[in-house]
Amino acid sequence: MSRKTLLRKVHDRLNRHIRARHEMITVVPVKGMFNYQCHSNCVQYIMDNPDRALSLYETIIIDEWKEPNLHYVVKDDFTGEYLELTLGWRYVKMEYYLTRKIHKNDYLNIINEFDRTLTDWCEAWVPRWARWWYDITRCM
Repeated sequence: MSRKTLLRKVHDRLNRHIRARHEMITVVPVKGMFNYQCHSNCVQYIMDNPDRALSLYETIIIDEWKEPNLHYVVKDDFTGEYLELTLGWRYVKMEYYLTRKIHKNDYLNIINEFDRTLTDWCEAWVPRWARWWYDITRCM
């Protein structure tokens, strides 16, 4: 089995799991930064708006190519809306699924939190032999 085939199978299994066990949410685009730094964008937005009741949420998005990706959004606790700060207009082609709320104490360590979560998903969904053989460190 090739690396590409293995990852496709992992993605298919992950998508089924995510769709079956996680709540799908709707987001409101606020910014389109398009910089692959959703976790940092969200923490900065929360810090820039201390007068607002905002929370950070981890999600898995399934993109138009059916690939799952770890992603972060901000929730406006007053309106209940989830704010998209990174993908801008591209949000319409994504499915967003909540995985967890990030504790405020972890905001300043969000890069480590992001890396830890990616490692956890990879270890849970990619067999050990495949991680070693194909040098797979991320499945999203």
